[in-house]
Amino acid sequence: MKIWKAIYVASRGEKKVAERLVGEEVEVYLPLRKTVKQWSDRKKIIREPMLPGYIFVKIEPNESVRNKILNVQGVVMFVRDLGKDAVIPEREINTLKNIEKLGYDAEAYYKPLSAGDKVLIKQGALKNKQAEVLEVTKEGTVFAFLLEGINQCLKVKVPQEMVEVF
Repeated sequence: MKIWKAIYVASRGEKKVAERLVGEEVEVYLPLRKTVKQWSDRKKIIREPMLPGYIFVKIEPNESVRNKILNVQGVVMFVRDLGKDAVIPEREINTLKNIEKLGYDAEAYYKPLSAGDKVLIKQGALKNKQAEVLEVTKEGTVFAFLLEGINQCLKVKVPQEMVEVF
């Protein structure tokens, strides 16, 4: 069964890498957005990547396909999550396709965790536990958990990679 994975590509090379992957018979999705570029003498509408540096590929999860993709010029690496290639849910790809199809003005940005964020722990002994970020330090992120049975809060330091914001 094929699954969606994300790959990092060389800077400003998303379209070329996508073409090369299609040439290798790989199913590719490169979400694009329309933007207006202004030059001194004219304006032009261009289509540029919605997520600069990323391309999505739908592939069989095996090493030979993975290696074939890594050998394509311009591919840097697979996006990793907890030491494994990140798997992108079909619903997220469909959301991106709908945003692109409807022509919404979309722009990617990274939002680091900050105090007050609500998060869900993704792994470990606290898996599926909801928490609130108290502070973010160089050593890790400090979260607060409510122990409902005794109405007490517990402060725990957890690596940021183990949480997702909700």
